Amino acid sequence: MRKPVWMAMILAAGLAAASVAHGDVIIKLKNGVEIKVPVNNDDIASINLGEGGKSASPPPPAAPAAPATPARPAEYKQAPPSPEDLAKAKGPELPGASSFKTGAFGKDTAEGGGSGRIIHVGPGKDYERLGDVAGSLQNGDVVEIEGGLYLNDFAEIAASDVTLRGVHGRPHFRATVGPPNNKGIWVLSGDNVSVDNIEFSGAVVPDLNGAGIRYEGGKLDVRNSSFHHNQSGILTINRPDMVVEIRNSEFAYRVHAGSGQAHGIYIGTARRVVVMNSYFHHNDVGHHIKVRGAENWILYNKVTDQNGGASYLIEAPNCGATFVIGNVLHKGANAENSNAVSYGAEGCEGKPLGLYVTSNTMVNDRHAGTFVLNRSGATAFVANNLLVGRIGVSDGPAKDVNNRIESSEKFVDRAGYDYHLAKDADAIDQGVKVGNAGKTSLMPANEYGFPKPMTPRKALGKLDVGAFEYGGAAR
Repeated sequence: MRKPVWMAMILAAGLAAASVAHGDVIIKLKNGVEIKVPVNNDDIASINLGEGGKSASPPPPAAPAAPATPARPAEYKQAPPSPEDLAKAKGPELPGASSFKTGAFGKDTAEGGGSGRIIHVGPGKDYERLGDVAGSLQNGDVVEIEGGLYLNDFAEIAASDVTLRGVHGRPHFRATVGPPNNKGIWVLSGDNVSVDNIEFSGAVVPDLNGAGIRYEGGKLDVRNSSFHHNQSGILTINRPDMVVEIRNSEFAYRVHAGSGQAHGIYIGTARRVVVMNSYFHHNDVGHHIKVRGAENWILYNKVTDQNGGASYLIEAPNCGATFVIGNVLHKGANAENSNAVSYGAEGCEGKPLGLYVTSNTMVNDRHAGTFVLNRSGATAFVANNLLVGRIGVSDGPAKDVNNRIESSEKFVDRAGYDYHLAKDADAIDQGVKVGNAGKTSLMPANEYGFPKPMTPRKALGKLDVGAFEYGGAAR
């Protein structure tokens, strides 16, 4: 059977680029036409051009080049537009105010929201199940849900300024059948919705996009919650004014059913996306984090394949001003994609440009890989990252400042995915000061701490390279 043209082109590229480990390969046809084809020879086991063709195996993967002498650090000039309140950020808080209405997110659990109503859900309470009251909730309601198991308790909530929080333990909303809406366990369409201390599992629907939370409103805040064994943890619609903030939450053991279209979280077109101090792990196929915000803040998280087989760790396919700072990252031996952070792979669609990747620890247990894949055309800023294993800094334009590539490093417990620096680690005191992107400092302010809160990062002497400072105050 004759091979499709596109397949023949890719296979020909593998032969023509025997010396290229990854990148664009140019195929020149006999009619003079040149075609660029992206290829990664490290992933090719053999090449077969079919009947009458030749077969070949790619050359052994080339070792990554030694890190170049870092350029003298300086302020990065290609700054994305930033909200004015970014300059006011202090301590462990989010860069920039969330703009959520205070009535929905008051810290005093004894107070109601704008409606003044506190509704109690659970055995012996106002309502046994959330589904019994979801359709009649009013704007400003606070719903307190008793800890315990809520089996196939599906809810669609249209009210705005609503807080849904677990009390006296964590309520677990577990699905053993498909949600009747074919979307998710909770479908939330109001603005200014807060979710705190809730567990979701088992969301599976025919189109393979079943989510713990499907969000279709304007502003969503999720904290201290757990999403596991769903097709997606959180999935949203596309809405240019949307704001989504996720903090201190866990996304794990994603159910993939052979599809790569669902992800640990998948936030569609939005104004701002924040993912902070959260833990992503054991997610198969698809990406851990996929975001399409005009601003994307991926700060102080732990994103680890472990023995899972996910694709990208972090993807911003339509660009946006994207900050990847202080994260703990791991690409597993079973990962289906060699790239860790992907930017602009689906076109930038008029969104702001600017990728800033600083002070992350990246461990690659795959046979080869690339830390940052940049297809935006703009120059990414990549600085003070600790890269361990067979991995290159970037594929695509990047300003490479003081990134360290080590074949191994002294960690507290590498086998247990604890990448805090151990005594005599090579990365200690090897960081350099980097500047700002607009009003946003590119220096790390905090360290990942989930399930505990983040802790302020304080350098003793020089900054250490990577996501953690060695020793803390006791050093």
